[in-house]
Amino acid sequence: MPSDISKATDPNQATAVVTWPPPTASDNSGEQIALTSNYNSGEPFGYGIHEVTYTGKDPSNNECSASFNVTITAPGCFVDSNFIPLGESYISTDCTKKCNCTSANNPDCQSNECDDNEVCEERKNIRKCYCKRGFFLDSKDGKCYAAACQASLGIEDGRIPDNKLTASTVWDDYHGPSNARLNRPAEYPTVGSWSAKYNNISQWIQVDLGVLVGVTGVLIQGRAYNVDARLLGGSDCCPQWVTEFKVQHSNDGIDWHYVLSHNNQDAMIFDGNTDQTTVVTNLFPTLVEARFIRIQPTAWNVHISLRFEVLGCQDDEPCVISDMPLDISQTTVPNQATAVVTWTPPTASDNSGAQITLTSYHKSGDTFGIGTHVVTYTGTDPSNNTCSASFTVTITDEEPCAISGMPSDISKATDPNQATAVVTWPPPTASDNSGEQIALTSNYNSGEPFGYGIHEVTYTGKDPSNNECSASFNVTITAPGCFVDSNFIPLGESYISTDCTKKCNCTSANNPDCQSNECDDNEVCEERKNIRKCYCKRGFFLDSKDGKCYGTVNMSYYYTLTMKCVKFERIYANVIAREDSFLIAETENATV
Repeated sequence: MPSDISKATDPNQATAVVTWPPPTASDNSGEQIALTSNYNSGEPFGYGIHEVTYTGKDPSNNECSASFNVTITAPGCFVDSNFIPLGESYISTDCTKKCNCTSANNPDCQSNECDDNEVCEERKNIRKCYCKRGFFLDSKDGKCYAAACQASLGIEDGRIPDNKLTASTVWDDYHGPSNARLNRPAEYPTVGSWSAKYNNISQWIQVDLGVLVGVTGVLIQGRAYNVDARLLGGSDCCPQWVTEFKVQHSNDGIDWHYVLSHNNQDAMIFDGNTDQTTVVTNLFPTLVEARFIRIQPTAWNVHISLRFEVLGCQDDEPCVISDMPLDISQTTVPNQATAVVTWTPPTASDNSGAQITLTSYHKSGDTFGIGTHVVTYTGTDPSNNTCSASFTVTITDEEPCAISGMPSDISKATDPNQATAVVTWPPPTASDNSGEQIALTSNYNSGEPFGYGIHEVTYTGKDPSNNECSASFNVTITAPGCFVDSNFIPLGESYISTDCTKKCNCTSANNPDCQSNECDDNEVCEERKNIRKCYCKRGFFLDSKDGKCYGTVNMSYYYTLTMKCVKFERIYANVIAREDSFLIAETENATV
């Protein structure tokens, strides 16, 4: 089966003709298997990825299939399985091969080698031979030349901290390497120089520049005058300086190399000082790329003492922040004015190769309030160049305010001799997740007169994010009458409570006449035909004269009555079955 095939479109065509050796198939039956395919070798393929599938069947209808992809790209070239768009170039990982795609599928490749002043690196996703640090690219001939870098790298001005200055030995604690900063005066009790404990060629002082830097030379100076000694009338102390020295450089502080002379064979001997104060400049024959610089005195006046500075290429290129989060929009947490926001922190790189630490006022997982917040990440490289990038976090409030203390529906009759009724209620209040005070407005106000009918009272509020909340209740104004236990009694009618313990007559509007009430022992509180009152219990009859309930007469008495009384007995029996006719039956009994 062919492997996947990648090819650019044919010149001046939107397709590419692709060929391959067709596969074959075998079977345990020994029969010859014919293969069919959705594409054939030699066909033109359009731009994109095409799956070519071969399928076969044996005599038992068992099926076999296999596929490969044909990828047609825009016009260009393939080199080392890498696609090069037309008109662009390619360089191998080790920069030893460079290819230009000047015509489709026809790369022009040449051997390549970085110059001595170049290094094969990938910068900003592009690999090629770049000028080493401390060198610049001449736009005319495309070659790298040593830069005239003579910037002070931070010993004198304190950018390099004390702990980055070390020495082989010290005379005592007052003669340590931190005193070796160029132009440092003698400040009691310390002295203005580093002074070795011994006078031999094994002594050295070195600086850790923190990162690889293009170094071009050093400045050297003798031990500072001891001002205190001169004030006391003594001689100047102390006439000490280095007259000759060598310089070593290292990338890791372990493997050291001498700065070589112009013949590139011998360690170069540099001229030192002839007095205590003069600054002597010594430039290297060629720029060296190093992190550590070590001065090794080989000759001196009186004693090994010196102050120094390192010259080199000042790095003006800021660090680069990558993988910066996109702007984030999020809603508040329910019942809160905030939201917790998380993101993947960005990273930073620098041409120095140093690890860059990014700082930000905000960090992933922080709580953010409503509004838009700018999150800025900032980094500083070893040369104090800064880089920064920002994104925004926007927290929106989509939660409406909440109204509480809303009155229940109110029912009231019109005021006496009025067509309206004045209605009052305690106004509701509103709260919001933002914590802001919410003002409510209403279509009616407490204390207003309301006319006959049903009126919907609505309170509305808006929070600072324009989310609206509203709630309503009804005010019902009825015709003249009375209200008892929230029940409306029309004028001239009465009301009895559910348990028949209270009876009220509405004789004048809004002025019910209520009396306590109690059912007798022979009565029961019931609702019959939508009327609730004290009714006679079953087996009892209502005396129309005194309105009380009495037990029935002994049935044996009725057997002695005339036929007319027998008729009454039947009526009485009917009353037993239909208690709602009881009063009528009793009336008939009274006339018998």
